Amino acid sequence: MLAWALPTLFTLTRVPFSDRPHVAAEDLPYAEAAALHGTDSKTMAAVSKQMQKCTKGSLHSEIIAALEHNIGTALVIGANTGDVFTDPAFAALNTSACAHAEKVFVEPIPSLYYKLVENIRHMPHAHAVRAAVTDDSMAAILPMFCLFDPEDHTSLRVGGRAKEWWNQICSLDPERLSGEMAHDLHRDLGVKGAADSAKKLVRNVSVPALTVQRLLDTHVHNTVRYVQIDVEGVDDRIIHMLPLGQLLHGGNFHPALVVFEWVLLSAERLTLAVKKLNASGYRSCYDGQNVIASSPDVKSSHGSSVGGRRD
Repeated sequence: MLAWALPTLFTLTRVPFSDRPHVAAEDLPYAEAAALHGTDSKTMAAVSKQMQKCTKGSLHSEIIAALEHNIGTALVIGANTGDVFTDPAFAALNTSACAHAEKVFVEPIPSLYYKLVENIRHMPHAHAVRAAVTDDSMAAILPMFCLFDPEDHTSLRVGGRAKEWWNQICSLDPERLSGEMAHDLHRDLGVKGAADSAKKLVRNVSVPALTVQRLLDTHVHNTVRYVQIDVEGVDDRIIHMLPLGQLLHGGNFHPALVVFEWVLLSAERLTLAVKKLNASGYRSCYDGQNVIASSPDVKSSHGSSVGGRRD
């Protein structure tokens, strides 16, 4: 859904659509997320082995529980325009229960950033940061790629038609975008030479960059209670950069909830990210395309901590 950047490109594991595993109809949101992103079968097996499903619809109430009676911050990395249908938290953060909480939305793409600013204009204590998150402390600017005009968000259409994701996603890797789009062009529009056509439609933009630590030091002013990460396949790298347990703003950095997208990760990278969170006391479950990691002091809507399997 959303964009961020690392100076090192990571190869995303792709599986041909004909080879993608069948998932039962009762697990439809999980199946849709996996099919949309071409998640490999090992990753799908890993997520179901390591974690239980979250209680349906529980995240909204858990976000409110984490923030309602606390002076804290919600940090959303890869915010897009905020109000996109795949965002799990925007509605909860816009409730009166969370009005007192600081909200920091991070989005590097100019056109998405300006729409985000407009969408949070009336949200109390909310501000947007235009930046990509990187692990390179020397990087001030990074290149990113989109399937729409990154400056004015002119929608991409081919033959008068468009896929919704074409106008939502940016990435550090242009091959990731053109490969997915080529599939759509060939399957849905019957375009010959779809791969070459898709490559010609990729647009690039240079964006400012920040490390996680710099972001926290410069733009966050209270204890972080909620972290959300949606950064097109390198969500796990941000998990590993979070300063869990370290002193920040007068207390230990230990958000009550950490949410990240898993469907573009390999099984190994997903496992390491979940183990990193488990080692800091979190319990994880999955909800559609997201992993929800909860600290034991956060109670879910069914009266217990958000649960999952732990090693």
